[in-house]
Amino acid sequence: WAWAWALAWAWAVAVAWAVAVAVAGDKLRESFSQVNTFLILASTSSLGLGLGWLGHRIFNTGS
Repeated sequence: WAWAWALAWAWAVAVAWAVAVAVAGDKLRESFSQVNTFLILASTSSLGLGLGWLGHRIFNTGS
């Protein structure tokens, strides 16, 4: 049953992330063009992934 809980949490996080991006995109479109909105969202996501990877490389002592 652990996999079912993990899957449920993964779906919940994915849905929450999608809603947050949609709301942020709508708010950004009020002030910026579509190109600027895309660049802001893409750079924010890339920065988060990059920092997560860097933190994993620095703080993962298990491997």
